[in-house]
Amino acid sequence: MMRRAATLLRRSGRDEALDPAAILSALPEPVLVVDREGLIRFVNLQAQAFFDVSAARVEGQPLSDLIPADSPIFALIDQARQTHSRVSEYGVGLDTPRIGSHVVGAQAAPLADPPDLVVLTLHERSI
Repeated sequence: MMRRAATLLRRSGRDEALDPAAILSALPEPVLVVDREGLIRFVNLQAQAFFDVSAARVEGQPLSDLIPADSPIFALIDQARQTHSRVSEYGVGLDTPRIGSHVVGAQAAPLADPPDLVVLTLHERSI
């Protein structure tokens, strides 16, 4: 699981172990990691706030529990996985009973390691 992973980063000439989950949670946008089966493997703090759920409740659950299954976000994730490149879609409507209506930009990018994971970032747009 991503929370348990630690990365050794070099900063100012010294080695310092940093938690990737803490770094992702510092980002101002919702970030989710989805596996090949469509299961949520990670959500940062902003994703938890955006979707009004806790990480404990959604990690391991299908992305379709948060985002309608007919959303173009699923095709975006598939495209990123198939092309092994970052892809974007703008003006995507998200409308769910939990969060209401939102218009977002979405970016999906495959992770190199492990290769079956895709990082999804949402950027809320004002209407």
